Parts: sequence; C-alpha cells; structure tokens
Amino acid sequence: MKIGPVAESTIAEILLVQDNEDDVFLTREAFDVASLRVSLHHEDNGEKCLRCSCYITQPVDFDNFVEAVGQMAGYWLTMVVVVVVVAPEPPRGHF
Repeated sequence: MKIGPVAESTIAEILLVQDNEDDVFLTREAFDVASLRVSLHHEDNGEKCLRCSCYITQPVDFDNFVEAVGQMAGYWLTMVVVVVVVAPEPPRGHF
C-alpha cells in the first residue's frame, strides 16, 4: 500500500513496544514494504512507555500487518494535525 504525498515527505517518529526481536524485524520490513519513511524507536517493555497516546494490535499474517501499517500511516501522516503550543516570551524589562 502506497500512501499519498504528505506521508511520503514526512518522517514519522514511531515507538514500537515489542519484546520479540523477530517481530521488530518484521515491523521494520512492513514499513519498508509500505514505502513509509519512519524513525522507529524500539522498547521491549510497555512499562517504559508511559507517554504513549495509542497502540495498534499486530495481525498474525504479514500481509495483513503491512495493510494495518499502511492504514495507520494514512491516518497519522495525512489526516492528523499536530498542534504545537508555544509559550509567549515574557515581557522584557527596561533598564
């Protein structure tokens, strides 16, 4: 599954929580097959990932997994708008 131009130009930061190294390899392969540019960070324990906002379950079949990766990327990389809040600078004092 090929994703549109927004996803192609975006490098997604992805946290993979997986204790099976073979599944980590397959996940990297799935992102490659789906032609997605990602920076994949890996943790082997969910307790280290307290700030995760969501997760997907891993389909057993590799082709279904690639499809799930493509759907996830389609949502997060083309539909979601991340709002960045920047605190205003404090007023500067006069000397």
